[in-house]
Amino acid sequence: MNQPSKKTLTEEYIEQQNRPWEVAPSSVFRFWTSENRIVGFQFYSLVASEYIQDENRLALDFPVGTILIVGPAARQLYDDFCGERSRATLVKADGEQILSVELRLRQPKK
Repeated sequence: MNQPSKKTLTEEYIEQQNRPWEVAPSSVFRFWTSENRIVGFQFYSLVASEYIQDENRLALDFPVGTILIVGPAARQLYDDFCGERSRATLVKADGEQILSVELRLRQPKK
């Protein structure tokens, strides 16, 4: 009888490289919002977050504005963003897994 092979710790916890984001310990979360623009926020400055499954949309609210991330992999990104062992640290739309990354700045109150 063949038993399933056990994974080594390295195999169990090695990060997959086929995601449109990086996963690493960091205090800053960065977003590519266009071909030549990256914005970053401190993780601790996150005000709120919301994932909407029917729309494959993740919204991350920061004091200066909201980052909207849309795509089939938005839920996995959210899990990696919130994970204790590692965090998503740099997100860029790849047109497949992450369709768009948009920054909506807050309007100043009048």
